[in-house]
Amino acid sequence: MKTISVQSNYLSKVLEGIKLLDDSGLKYRVNSVLTKYNTKKDVIKSLFKFISALNNITDWRITPAINSNWIEYEQFRKRKLGLSRSPMHFCPNDDK
Repeated sequence: MKTISVQSNYLSKVLEGIKLLDDSGLKYRVNSVLTKYNTKKDVIKSLFKFISALNNITDWRITPAINSNWIEYEQFRKRKLGLSRSPMHFCPNDDK
C-alpha cells in the first residue's frame, strides 16, 4: 500500500503500536483516512481483518481525506477521493 510522505515501514509501525495499545487493555478508537492510494478493496479488507481481531477497540471511523491547512490545494486534489461523503462508522466489537 502506498503511503504519503512517510517512511516505508510506517504502516507496520502503526499496526504494531495499535496492537501494543490493544494488549494494554485500554479502550480506544481508530480513525482511518481514505485517499485514492488506500481505497482498494483488498486494503480495506486487510484493515477490517486486523481491526476485527482487536479486543479493546470501541470504534473504527473511516473518513475521506479533506483539505489540510498545511498543504496546497493542488497537492490535496491529486490525493483525494472522488467523493466527499460523511464518515463511515463501524464498531467492530458491538457483538462482543
